Amino acid sequence: MFKTGLIIAFVLIFLLSACIGSPEISVEGAYALREPAEGGGYVYALFMGIINSGKADDYLTGAEVINHSEARVELHKTVAGKMVPVNEIKIPKGEVVRLAPGYEHIMIFNLSGDFKEIEMDLIFRKSGKLRITAKVREYQPAK
Repeated sequence: MFKTGLIIAFVLIFLLSACIGSPEISVEGAYALREPAEGGGYVYALFMGIINSGKADDYLTGAEVINHSEARVELHKTVAGKMVPVNEIKIPKGEVVRLAPGYEHIMIFNLSGDFKEIEMDLIFRKSGKLRITAKVREYQPAK
């Protein structure tokens, strides 16, 4: 009797977890704009579409530049024309969140070198790390 109850409990847990679901994260169109930094070097702003085709919300909580531990990465949003650091960016289930100029984006500081592309891991609360490559473009200020 105990074994039967245990088996039924495991089956119910499995079925319930299948109904609740999990996030399924992917990225499209990743690119970085490079701009000269005060004091030399560059700062990079990263933009992309983050797609959650799963059945649960997830949160972008950070990022790491591959092979460049000196780089400092921050998540930002733009409020009243100013960049403000945030702890996370919500990626709702079934939606695409666009990281774009003037909205939410990723900033990289203290990255030394002249790059054509940047390889990094995006870090999600539920999905873990996702490796991406972003092509680098030069920032062209409006005239």
